[in-house]
Amino acid sequence: MVKTNKFEKAILDAAIAAQEFHIEMTDGLYLPYSHESFLQNFIAIEMFKNTEHCVNVDASPKKIREFAASAGKKPPKNLLQRFDLVFWLKSEDRVKAIMEIKETWGKNPVMDDINKVSKYLKTKDGQDIHGYVLYYTDHGRKDKWKGQDSKFIQARFRKIEKEKKVELRNTYIHDPKDKDWDPWGFALFRCY
Repeated sequence: MVKTNKFEKAILDAAIAAQEFHIEMTDGLYLPYSHESFLQNFIAIEMFKNTEHCVNVDASPKKIREFAASAGKKPPKNLLQRFDLVFWLKSEDRVKAIMEIKETWGKNPVMDDINKVSKYLKTKDGQDIHGYVLYYTDHGRKDKWKGQDSKFIQARFRKIEKEKKVELRNTYIHDPKDKDWDPWGFALFRCY
């Protein structure tokens, strides 16, 4: 794992805050009990408030271009596909980063998003854009997994990290002291 930059740290901080807020808001339920868009929107709001970025949530490139043109702004040239989150520097008219978010217990859905982002980054329009996949997982304590802790989650992250198209930028794993609560975690992968 490499050193995380401020932008990446802000993404992970926002994701952790989303999970903590969701637990409080629902009196104990983890993120998978809500739609994935809860996490998307929470991160978007936090990133807008706490960084130098504007954020579009799951917006189609066509709608973004139409808005820019109607507002007399220069439409972005480097966005031709829909992503969960699209980040812009407030001072520029180009996309800085794209991100897919995945809440899952398995590797394949995460790899599908990594492939989608990596493929886009290799296009002419994907040049000079940073691509990320944020992976959320938790560990339900079913009887067959009793006694296992956050190492189970870390192993899920490491399986993804071994892929050639990504670099693990940061992780956060929460392993509660109270064994009635399940461990959960996030991994932020940068795609290539």
